[in-house]
Amino acid sequence: MQRTSRQNSSPNFSNERSDQSNDGISIREEYCFLKKKGIYHKIHIEDILYIKSEGDYTFIHTAEEKFINTSRLGELELLFAAHEFYRTHRSYIINLKNVTAINTEENSIIVGSESIPISRAKKGAFLNRFRLIN
Repeated sequence: MQRTSRQNSSPNFSNERSDQSNDGISIREEYCFLKKKGIYHKIHIEDILYIKSEGDYTFIHTAEEKFINTSRLGELELLFAAHEFYRTHRSYIINLKNVTAINTEENSIIVGSESIPISRAKKGAFLNRFRLIN
């Protein structure tokens, strides 16, 4: 008796994964799942304002809440790279879609209601991404 292998044709099952995951974070094309108190919350990528690193933790900020994670900032930078996020400082990554103002004199960027620092080394490349009119 010959055995044949059968592939599951259901669209819900696949041998390929279309997401990336990392320490409590699962990323799809337009949303991600962030873990908070043992529960994964669905967050649209565009709703993430910025990510801040403090010590051994990273804090992912939306307008409504903050998610604590133990991933390194560099790992999150890679995970969100395809979604117009930009590392402005050794401790910050911002969502470019949520920039509301740029203060070139104080080397800061306003994202939501927060002032995010931008390092002198990254300032030039950052400003080149925007059409600034004097």
